[in-house]
Amino acid sequence: MSRVFYLIMSVLLVLGLSMSATAKSKAKSDLSSELSETLGDIKWGDSKKDVLAKLKKSEMDKLRKDESIKRDMLLLQKERKALLDRLATAEKSYTRLEGRTGYEVSVVADEFTTNNGESFLLVKDKVAQRFYFFIDGKFYKLVVGYNPSYMQSVGFESLVGSTVNKYGRPTVAEYEEIGGKEQLALVQWEDPETVMAVKNKKELFDTYTMVFSDRQALRRLEASNRKFGGGDKSEEEVSAAVQALTEAGDYEANANVLDSLVGSTDVNLNEGRPQDDKVRKYTDEGAVAAAPEKKEKKKAKKKKAKKKKTKKGPDFKDLATGASDDLIIY
Repeated sequence: MSRVFYLIMSVLLVLGLSMSATAKSKAKSDLSSELSETLGDIKWGDSKKDVLAKLKKSEMDKLRKDESIKRDMLLLQKERKALLDRLATAEKSYTRLEGRTGYEVSVVADEFTTNNGESFLLVKDKVAQRFYFFIDGKFYKLVVGYNPSYMQSVGFESLVGSTVNKYGRPTVAEYEEIGGKEQLALVQWEDPETVMAVKNKKELFDTYTMVFSDRQALRRLEASNRKFGGGDKSEEEVSAAVQALTEAGDYEANANVLDSLVGSTDVNLNEGRPQDDKVRKYTDEGAVAAAPEKKEKKKAKKKKAKKKKTKKGPDFKDLATGASDDLIIY
């Protein structure tokens, strides 16, 4: 009996270890797919043509499956036309990042390197703008810039907590001085295929971004010692550029660059800029100051580089419990 008992226990132990290993392998595989799931059918390395075609197919599929409209042919046709218009606008938005583009002082200012074979497509939805970035014609990064109005009452930690609930524990967190005090500035997740970071851009652009990048492409580019994706820019440089633009009110050079996408505005400083890219200048009383008339340009004051503290494998259990279930996480 004792031999039979030990034999049964040995078999159960082996089965238990095997199931545990399978579960761990499955969890790792699931994480890999989750980080890239926001891409849908789009794959890293796709061309601009491929990205547009896959976006059209996926959005059309969503329309056909939408129970609220698929039985109403008139409504379906209306929604289909609106979708085709949005996709046509997205195709026209294609921008080669060469010379001055107007995006040097935008929410994606630190996401690209000028004159480096980089470009992007801009796709808008109800809560954000999605920038599909290409390098040498291949898709390698997606930047989601939330609309400031959508994030108006949402703290960065709440966004991070909601992201933790979707993607699990992050690998790295950075803290820096924001608004005069040390705050969470960047949180990053990684798997074999994708690097995803949530960035706090509240101080300059009153919003946050989620950045998904092709991990293998990043490794190849870094190994070639090539500057790319804004790696040659510092946050202080972007901040100084925004400050200089605000103080000088000199926006004529790029005033109409984005008019075809978003139309014009009444405030000259923000003419033709996407909503989350608009520059804000606050007075001591907190009111938004109007753009000053053109004066002789002032030299932007050099800001001291912000000190960053990096923590690997941080614990965000407290943040996750305070997350919002209604918040859209890409």
